[in-house]
Amino acid sequence: MIRYLVSVPVLIGVVVVANHHIGFSRGVLWGFVAWEFVHLAGGLIPMGTDHILYNADSVVPLVRWDRLVHASGFGVATAASWQAIRSFLPAGQGVPVGVAFLAALCALGLGAVIEIFEFLITLFVSTNVGGYADTGWDLVFDLLGASAVALWLTRYRRPLGR
Repeated sequence: MIRYLVSVPVLIGVVVVANHHIGFSRGVLWGFVAWEFVHLAGGLIPMGTDHILYNADSVVPLVRWDRLVHASGFGVATAASWQAIRSFLPAGQGVPVGVAFLAALCALGLGAVIEIFEFLITLFVSTNVGGYADTGWDLVFDLLGASAVALWLTRYRRPLGR
């Protein structure tokens, strides 16, 4: 539980600093707020006597709270990455496929860093974080969320303004 309560101020600080330099849209900022809320819920809401929401079984095979949080969160991270990248592009064009792909790769890199931190935490503290299978599924759902938003970005034809 402490891990979740400590991670929130750290992540808020990272978003505040990044927002100061990038100027995220309201949608991305609200996406970050929602991501933190569902992340906290997953780690703090008890499910039965031995489980938390993150570890609870789902009615739909392979779809659990943790995986939905990863997919939606790294979709938000892809949109945020796009907003960071767009300042380097000429105004007045849509989102090129290569740039949307780059935004997804940025988000996936963030996902890998988070998995590394989870791994390091498990070396020192007993947590609810799973093993290799959990890490693998986290990365798969990171990819699904990032890819969905990257695809959406390529369809976003409104010219870029500054």
